[in-house]
Amino acid sequence: MKGVQDVHDRTSKSKRVAFFVLILLSASISGCLEDDSKKHTDRLSETEYESLDENESDSPLNGSELLVNKSELSEHDAYLLFAGNGGTDILLMDKELNIIHYWNTSSRLGNDFQLMPNGDLLGLFKAKGNENREDICFGGCGGSIQILDKNGTIIWQFDDFATDKRMLHHDVELLPNGNILALSWEFLSRSDAKSLGIDTNTDLYYESIFEINWTTNDVVWEWHSIDHMVQDNDPSKPNYGNISESYHRIDFNYYLDCCGSDNGDIMHANGFDYDAERNLIYLSVNFYNEVWVIDHSTNTSQAAGSSGGFYDLGGDLVYRFGNPAAHASNGTILFNKNHHPNLIKDEQINGFGNIIIFSNSGGGENQSIIYELALPTDEYGSTQSAPEVVWSYTNESLYSRIVSGAVRGKGNTTYIAEGDFGIWEVTPDGQVAWQFSYGEEKVWRAYVHYADDPEIVALLKA
Repeated sequence: MKGVQDVHDRTSKSKRVAFFVLILLSASISGCLEDDSKKHTDRLSETEYESLDENESDSPLNGSELLVNKSELSEHDAYLLFAGNGGTDILLMDKELNIIHYWNTSSRLGNDFQLMPNGDLLGLFKAKGNENREDICFGGCGGSIQILDKNGTIIWQFDDFATDKRMLHHDVELLPNGNILALSWEFLSRSDAKSLGIDTNTDLYYESIFEINWTTNDVVWEWHSIDHMVQDNDPSKPNYGNISESYHRIDFNYYLDCCGSDNGDIMHANGFDYDAERNLIYLSVNFYNEVWVIDHSTNTSQAAGSSGGFYDLGGDLVYRFGNPAAHASNGTILFNKNHHPNLIKDEQINGFGNIIIFSNSGGGENQSIIYELALPTDEYGSTQSAPEVVWSYTNESLYSRIVSGAVRGKGNTTYIAEGDFGIWEVTPDGQVAWQFSYGEEKVWRAYVHYADDPEIVALLKA
C-alpha cells in the first residue's frame, strides 16, 4: 500500500500554512445543497494565484482560483467536466481555466451528468415541483433524466419516476447498449416494513436500480434491494435468518439499529459504475459504508430472486466490501461515507481493472482519503475476502463531509473532486500537480477528458 500522508514540498520562500474553518450547519450528511462544512482559505501555494476578475459576475468561473500548476507534473492536455452541486452550470474546462464548452441548464442538477459519444449531455435533474419536497426528496434528489444537445436544448426527458412512491436520485449512466441506468428511492410504509421484520418507527425508502430504453421509455431491467433482505428480529416474519451467514443478502435493520432514521432514508446510495467486462454494477451505499456488486446478466425475474445469472445468485449481492459490520462479520472497516466508485480501464486487457473510491472520512480527523482497490473479481460469488488497497492518498487539507469523488487520468495522475473546495490533480507518489478552487460552489464530481476522446471531438466539431 502506497499511502501518502504529506505532500507539502515547499521551499522556505514560498511556504504557507494551509488551514480550514469548520462551519456547523443543521443539514444532514445526506448531501443536500445547503449542507456545508470546512472552507479552505489559504491553500498549497507553490505558484502564484491566478484569479478571474471578480467583476465578471456573469462568468461561471467567477471566484475560482488556480492555486497550483506544476508543468513538470501535470497533464497539460486534460479537460475537466464538472459542475456545482445542485447548480445549473456544467463546464468543460482546460487546465488553464479556459472554458471549452458550457451548459446553463433550465433545471438544477440532481446530481450526475456525463457526455454521450455524440457530444450530447446526459444528466439527472430536479423534476419540476421537487425543489422543496420533504417526503421522498432527500439530498441528491432528482427525478428527471434529460438529454441535452450542445446548446442546452432538451431533446429527451424522463420524469415518470418522480412521485411520492418513487424518486430518481444521484446518478445516471449510459450503458454500452445505449440504455440508461438510473438509481431510485422506493417507498415502503411503516406497517409493511414491520410485517417484514424491519424495526422502524417511520415509513422507509429503499434503493432500486432501473435500466431504461430511452428510445421507447420502457424499463427493460430492474433490481430492488427489498427483494434481497434478511432480518433476525422475528422468526415468524419473512426472510428470517442469521445475518453473519447471509453474506449475499441485505440487513434492512443495519442502519436503523446503529443510527436510526427520522426521515426513512436508510441506505442513501449515491452512485454506481458499470463493469462492461463482467456485466456487473458497483453500487456505493453511503449509510452502509459499503459497495454492493450486483449481477446485471440476470433478467428482471431472476434479479428479484436468488438464482440465475452468470453467478447463479440472481439479484443477491455477488460481492460487497467496505464494512464487514453491515453483514455482522469481523474485519476492518475501510470506508466512512463512501462516494463515486469508478473502475480504472486497463488498456492491456481492454477491460476494467482496479476501482477508485472516495471515503469522506477516515484519512484522519476531518480528513478524507481516496483508495485504489484491487478486487478479487475471479472469485466473485464465492469469496468474502476484502479487496487489497494498492494505493491511497490523503492530506491534512483534504476534507469534504459530503459529495466528492476521484478519477484516474491517462497519465496515471488522479483527479480528486473535493466537494467543499474544488479539484486536485495528484501524482502516483502523492505530489500535488494541479489544484483549482471553485470558490463558494460545491463540486459533485469531476470527470477527466482529452481532446481526442470521441465525445469531445463530437461536441466541439463545427
